[in-house]
Amino acid sequence: MNTDEHLIAQTGLGIAEAARALGQDVFSKPYIWGGKTKAGFDCSGFVGFVLSELFPMHGIQFKTNVEGYINSSLFQTVDSPQPGDLIIFKAHQGSVNHIGIVLSDKLWIGAQSQGVREVQMNNSYWSSRPHIFRRYKGVSTQAIKVSMSYHANALLA
Repeated sequence: MNTDEHLIAQTGLGIAEAARALGQDVFSKPYIWGGKTKAGFDCSGFVGFVLSELFPMHGIQFKTNVEGYINSSLFQTVDSPQPGDLIIFKAHQGSVNHIGIVLSDKLWIGAQSQGVREVQMNNSYWSSRPHIFRRYKGVSTQAIKVSMSYHANALLA
């Protein structure tokens, strides 16, 4: 991994890109309750796999359930989502029960009953459910600035 790739991986955009790449890699794999491998994921297993690959120093802390991401000191709740943030849904009864990774202002990705899929933010089922956004505190502001200029330069080249 060259320096630019390493810096991009430490941004929210890097998290989102890793999630999308893994989603494409496991597209045909089934949803497996408790699944945490490429053979099949549940929602928290998918999120944990992506984050563990990018931030191995916290890997064991990413092997948790949805509630674990709510209570983790590695994340902070934010009002305005950015790529790479977690989107955490509550059931209508109030318990947290689903998680995914924000890809853009229009999409998030996560393991669904039909496997890992990208989902529109305005999807009628998911948008009607209460949700919050959590951001990994290890995302570097400096790296975000570097990757933004790197992507801008790459696009202009």
